[in-house]
Amino acid sequence: MRRTLTMLILTTLTMLSAAGTVEAAEHFTKYKGDKRLGTATEDAALVYVFRPSMMGGAIKTWTFVDDELLGVTRGKGYTFGHVPAGTHVVWSKAENTSAMEVTLEAGETYYFQN
Repeated sequence: MRRTLTMLILTTLTMLSAAGTVEAAEHFTKYKGDKRLGTATEDAALVYVFRPSMMGGAIKTWTFVDDELLGVTRGKGYTFGHVPAGTHVVWSKAENTSAMEVTLEAGETYYFQN
C-alpha cells in the first residue's frame, strides 16, 4: 500500500512538473535539432515525452499510450506521436513503471516528462 501511494505521488508530481514546464519542454524539443517536430492534427493530439536530464542516460525508457508503443527515450532525448482524442493511459517502463490516465483533445499538444 505504501509503495503504491509513493508511486502515485511521484507519478503525479512528475506529470504536474511537466505540465508546469511547457515553455521548457517546447524549448527542449524545438532546439534538440536531431529529430523532426510534429504538429497536432484536427483528429489527433500531439504527445511529446521527454527526458531533459542525462541522469540514467544509458537506461532506455519505453513509453506507451494504452497498449501502443509511443517511443523509447534515453537521457536528454524525446519522442512524440499522434494520439486519437479521448481518455488514454500514458505509461512508461524502465527500472520501474509509472502510469497516468489523461484526457487528450484533438488539435492540442501535450508534454510529459519521464
